[in-house]
Amino acid sequence: MTLLSLMGATACGGSGDGSLGGAEDTLGTSEAELTGTEVTLPVCDAAQRTSNWLCWLDGNKQAACPTGQTPSSHWLHPYIASSYVRADPARGAREVKVSSLYWGTFDNFLYRVEKVQCDLANSTYQAASWSRYTGSPVLQAKLTSYVDHIRPAVVRGTAFVSLDEYYCAAAGGCAPDTTLRLVIKKRGGAFPDWTQVASRDLPIEQYAPVGAFEVETLVEPGMQVTFELYVINSYNSISELIFHDLRLFTETCVPDLSNPGQCIP
Repeated sequence: MTLLSLMGATACGGSGDGSLGGAEDTLGTSEAELTGTEVTLPVCDAAQRTSNWLCWLDGNKQAACPTGQTPSSHWLHPYIASSYVRADPARGAREVKVSSLYWGTFDNFLYRVEKVQCDLANSTYQAASWSRYTGSPVLQAKLTSYVDHIRPAVVRGTAFVSLDEYYCAAAGGCAPDTTLRLVIKKRGGAFPDWTQVASRDLPIEQYAPVGAFEVETLVEPGMQVTFELYVINSYNSISELIFHDLRLFTETCVPDLSNPGQCIP
């Protein structure tokens, strides 16, 4: 979790370059500058990698990374994984082995990830996450944070996502009406259970560049918050998304030393 300043933004789906960025990242413009904390996923951090993910020099798992070394450019594949097979034989059955990437006590994770491409030199990653039609939205990712403010504060979830065009072509899936559902929930005080406070459905288009998908709301101080991303597939369809970045921003109070009990505007 890092402290940074961001210009306020209205939630939208737009284009992005997929960069993990830094403290100077700007998601939009508004009258006031916001200061807060931001939670991201340490997807390619070798020190925090779960043991069931192995390092490879190539995407086809032909050459393993040297023992004890993590090259700047490498791939991650799950060693222990669940297998899924497309149910429609007319389009060709393709076995997909996936596992989850998580950090902490499942507060921050990616579900059903097939592979990850890491570029440490540019601080970027591409994590391919697979989903199939289940009749209800499929949870694919989650970030958790806390509202540290003296008044209702801005909470914003942002996902940089694209469709895996290679997988779409090979499997014949990725229906054109695939939708992302971005949800913010809270709990604490009078809300001991997770309560949804904001939700947004945004279409994701095939052959489109990386999109920046956002949802934003105000949440009372002292609340734990989560940003969840779901995939809604059409009937009997599948999709594989490429996550380039996930972020959960929470506005933070910076005390005004000249005016005790207040925040700097």
